[in-house]
Amino acid sequence: MRYFMKIQVSLFAYLCHMLGKEGNRCVFEIENDATCDDLLRILNIPSDLPILIFINGAAKEKGYLLHQGDEVSIVPTLDGG
Repeated sequence: MRYFMKIQVSLFAYLCHMLGKEGNRCVFEIENDATCDDLLRILNIPSDLPILIFINGAAKEKGYLLHQGDEVSIVPTLDGG
């Protein structure tokens, strides 16, 4: 049996269009053992795209295991000079 949890996802800058909705926030149902990397795949965010991931306001790595009710913010980093 597969179990799911709800998380809130916020995308920023040019990542907003990846939600396919108006605005930058959405609630997702995702499998209980999902990581940030799994979420990035679901959102079709390329693995080589430089981003920062915040869970409940704290910076986390792509391998971080998500939990019920987490608030995930994904922010692209700026490059250039």
